[in-house]
Amino acid sequence: MLSIGEIAQATGVSRRMLRHWEDAGLLEPAYVDPGTGYRRYAASQTGRVLPSRRSASSGSGSQTLRPC
Repeated sequence: MLSIGEIAQATGVSRRMLRHWEDAGLLEPAYVDPGTGYRRYAASQTGRVLPSRRSASSGSGSQTLRPC
């Protein structure tokens, strides 16, 4: 499992953008600690974030993401 900082660093997407996508229902953490609220992502989720990052940088925005 990756922290939000680790997945942000691995994909080049900011923590703020990952939280935005979560709020919009486009990317859900694999686990959220009920005590701390810390988000944990599965390593396999980096594959979902990378295409989204490319779409956002090309001007397509998050409209290319589909809800989880």
